[in-house]
Amino acid sequence: MAECDGIKLLLGPFTDGELEPNEMEEIALHVVTCLECKTALEDYRMLGVALRQASRLPALDGFAPAVQARIERMNVPIRLRLVRYFDSLGERFGAGVALGAATAFAAVLTAIVLTPYARQLVNTRETARIMAAAPKATSAASSPSRVVAAGDRKGAPASSAATSELDKLEADSPSVAVWNEPRTDTTVIWVPDQP
Repeated sequence: MAECDGIKLLLGPFTDGELEPNEMEEIALHVVTCLECKTALEDYRMLGVALRQASRLPALDGFAPAVQARIERMNVPIRLRLVRYFDSLGERFGAGVALGAATAFAAVLTAIVLTPYARQLVNTRETARIMAAAPKATSAASSPSRVVAAGDRKGAPASSAATSELDKLEADSPSVAVWNEPRTDTTVIWVPDQP
């Protein structure tokens, strides 16, 4: 009987399906074997049916539009309107800052990743341009006096084409010309043709 007293307390939640699955199974097994608890369960069910039939549900046609219309007619205090405005402004500003930070991070990451490839491409193009002009420079370098004059900042340049190609000559021997370009990290060495 002590077990039946505990089961009877749970019959209401059992009828409503509010118990855990293991408790539902335990009560269902007990009700099948106990006539007294089975009768109490049927009483709960009949009471629930009687209550549902006794109460009449109100008609809900047009309920939601009526509530919405009443909400729209309500006056919102200025303080609340200002708080809502600044909250929405803060959300937009925060989203803008986050988007800007993400864009800046992506730009920096792209620059870090692509810089070596861009340098290599520029160096390759610059080297190709210099190599295309190399026969002209070699013929100029075969005459040591012209090479020295082209790189000499104190004297007048030998030709305008040579000064545009050669920024600065660095060599101990007048028969060898070395050109360094720090902007593209390029070094070109001209050696005259050997007999």
